[in-house]
Amino acid sequence: MSDPIFSEEQVTQIVKRAVQLQEQHQAANYQPGVTPDELKRIASELGVDPQYLELAIREKLNSSSGNGSGLLKWKNQTERVVDGEISTDDFGEVIRNFGHAMRNSPPTLIGRTLTCRTFAGLNLADVTVTARNGRTKVEVNTVPFLNLIFGLQAGIMGTAIGSSLIAEKGLVGAGVAVLAAGAAAVFGLVVGGTIWGHKKGEALANKIQQDAQALVDENVRDNLAKSTAAPSSISTTSANEQSTQTS
Repeated sequence: MSDPIFSEEQVTQIVKRAVQLQEQHQAANYQPGVTPDELKRIASELGVDPQYLELAIREKLNSSSGNGSGLLKWKNQTERVVDGEISTDDFGEVIRNFGHAMRNSPPTLIGRTLTCRTFAGLNLADVTVTARNGRTKVEVNTVPFLNLIFGLQAGIMGTAIGSSLIAEKGLVGAGVAVLAAGAAAVFGLVVGGTIWGHKKGEALANKIQQDAQALVDENVRDNLAKSTAAPSSISTTSANEQSTQTS
C-alpha cells in the first residue's frame, strides 16, 4: 500500500493538531510560536517558493482580522505569540486589558499561566496568557452569549405580537410585518453580534500582545542597564582599593 497524499488543508489540520497534542503532553518543554526563519525552513521542505511565502507573510501581517471570513462560526480562536517571557509581576499589567471580568470567574494565576473570562462585545471570551520557555502566548476564545439571549427575547416578542395581530385583530399585513421584523432582529443580533464579538476578541488578543511585547522590551532594557552599570561600579571599587593600598 502506497503512502497517503495529504491535501494542503489536511496538512494544516494535522500540524495544528500535533502542536496542540505536544502542548498538552509536553507543556514544560513546549515553546509556542514559529520564527520567520523556522517558517521559511518548513516551507522550503514543502516545496513552497520563497517569494510566495514572503507574500503570504506580508498579507497576514497587514490583515486587520486574524481569521478573515472564518468569523461567521460558533467559536473563534485567536492566538498571538510574543518573543520573550513577561515576569510574574507583569501579569497584573496584562489584566488591565481584560475589561470587566465576570464576577464568578475572576482572573486566576497558576504558575506561569493567567486565565480570565470576560466579554468581547456580546460574546463570551476566555482569555489565557502563558509565559514559558522564552515566549509569551496569548489565546482568546470567543463564543456567542448575550446576543443569543437578546435574539431569543426579540424572537419571542415579535412572534407574540405578530400572532396576536393576525389571530385576534385580523391584521394579517401588520402581523406579517411584525413577524418579519422580529426575524430580522433575531438574525442581526445572532449573526451580526457573533461576528462583531469575534472581531472584538481578536482586537483584545492584539492589545494584550502589544502590551506584553512592551513589557518584555522594558524588562530587556532594564536588564541591559543593570548589566552595563555593574562593571562601572566594580571598576570604581577596584580603583578605591588601589588608592587605599597606595596610601
